[in-house]
Amino acid sequence: MGQSYYQKYYSSQHWKKIRNYIILENIKKYGQATDVLTGKPILNRYIVDHFPKPVPQEYDENYDFFDLNNLRLLSLETHNKITLSNEYQIKGKHLHRTANTKQTSLKEHLIQESSPLDNII
Repeated sequence: MGQSYYQKYYSSQHWKKIRNYIILENIKKYGQATDVLTGKPILNRYIVDHFPKPVPQEYDENYDFFDLNNLRLLSLETHNKITLSNEYQIKGKHLHRTANTKQTSLKEHLIQESSPLDNII
């Protein structure tokens, strides 16, 4: 099971709506997409990260994957630095995280995803 069990959630419509909600709330708060750890604007790739409770390595029936209080917006650069510091490293392989791997802006991504944010919970 492990990480692969949770992997299915990353491609769900529910996750996409929650991810977009986190992004939009970040933009409302800071006026632009901002890495919550560095305080710097996010100009390219980004990730909605599970923190302070990372996705468990093994299935945990009590883990709430969609908990809005456990999600933060980071630049992919910041996320990778955390990953490389072993905070989320497992046996030399990095956990797969949902990320915008194309060189698109957050605005372009939200337009592409264009899903209503109401009724996400």
